[in-house]
Amino acid sequence: MNDLSTQKNKRIGEVDYLRGFAVLAVIAIHTSSNSQILNLNLLLIVNLIIDVFSHFAVPLFIFISGFVLSLNYRGLFSQKTFYKKRAKSILPQYIIFSILYLLLNIIISEIHSNLEYPSIKTVIFYFLTAGSSYHLWYFSLIIQFYLFYPYIIKIYKKFVGNY
Repeated sequence: MNDLSTQKNKRIGEVDYLRGFAVLAVIAIHTSSNSQILNLNLLLIVNLIIDVFSHFAVPLFIFISGFVLSLNYRGLFSQKTFYKKRAKSILPQYIIFSILYLLLNIIISEIHSNLEYPSIKTVIFYFLTAGSSYHLWYFSLIIQFYLFYPYIIKIYKKFVGNY
């Protein structure tokens, strides 16, 4: 196992293995969660078991994010630099996918004339809440995590001390 005290800004193989394991679990969730109970059989039971036992993936991704951040931002760090770096890493992807889903909604509105175009107020709400598509919920979660992380560290240091 790697010495964590010397690992700042270096990749940790074990973390990559955990990420890979979590990715496989997310794939298992997405492939097993659309089961319909038509009749109870062994395949359905196995599918449900896979779905239930794969739900550790999102908490594991959150844990990995916190763990890696705590290694990379030990001691004093600039909150402004932290926010800039996090914004550069996640906001472009979030904005691109939000725009794509909003455009898709507009195209669908064109095809089905009974649907209305989203208003500017709705579009702003979608961007602030990851509401342009339910697939983007993780972006909303991780953005909130990044927003609160520096404050969580300050509170931790105040009550527990440096880590």
